[in-house]
Amino acid sequence: MGSSHLAGHIKRSATRKVADTEIHGKISAGMKHQQKLSALLGWSLERHA
Repeated sequence: MGSSHLAGHIKRSATRKVADTEIHGKISAGMKHQQKLSALLGWSLERHA
């Protein structure tokens, strides 16, 4: 009983870690994408100016 409870707790915290990592990865990927977009936008604006 105690060991299965512990196993469930470990599994839950591992799942949460994975979810946090995925969310963090998505956020940083989104930031990179945003930087790329703004760089492209700035470049095209400079060209048209």
